[in-house]
Amino acid sequence: MKINTASLCMTALVMSAIGLVAEEYRTVEEFADARRRYNGEWTYPQDPLASNIYSRVKSMYEGHWLSPFDYFLAVRGGGVEMEMETTNFFTFVSFVSNNCSAIAADWPTYETNEMVRFTTLSAIAYSGFDRMTNLADRVLAGYEANTNYCGWDTIRFINCPYGTRATKQYLARNYDVPGVSNLLQRIRALAVAHGNDVMRDDCDECLSGESKKHVLEMISIGAEWP
Repeated sequence: MKINTASLCMTALVMSAIGLVAEEYRTVEEFADARRRYNGEWTYPQDPLASNIYSRVKSMYEGHWLSPFDYFLAVRGGGVEMEMETTNFFTFVSFVSNNCSAIAADWPTYETNEMVRFTTLSAIAYSGFDRMTNLADRVLAGYEANTNYCGWDTIRFINCPYGTRATKQYLARNYDVPGVSNLLQRIRALAVAHGNDVMRDDCDECLSGESKKHVLEMISIGAEWP
């Protein structure tokens, strides 16, 4: 019997994707509906900047051998550093970097579309320490006031922007800066309230200086960090 490798790969990807989105889509039907919506025509925000970002994100996931939604799931699973087509992404990073303040001020608009949420957060993580910490401060304030302000995945990403050059080191390497230590204390408090022991312990390790010590030790033996 001839094995269809492409079919097997697609099946594996879909099964992996179902696991990745288990918290978002509780049934196969919900997952299929999400794929249909994200692969179809999008609803764009009224705000010109947000609408522009939605359009740019959509175009980044089109033209791949996978459908836009399946390609997005692969990127979200592995992170933009490993999975995203770099030319298009860094053009997007440049645009986002020039508009970070306005994006942060209107963050809930970017939460309503998962592809936009994750891709925009990843772009901000590449936009520099000041822009990332400014977004973190604003988003944390919104979530502290109302837990419906954004999803928990956004708080987790702010703590550790996985799959980007920043990773968690943007906080760990600057834990002794007053503004950063404040961010870590606030993230820790939210982790405790959410019952997330792993994030709590991660914050404790950063606040103690152990994470920074580890990063510097790795750099001293040749590891590359931004």
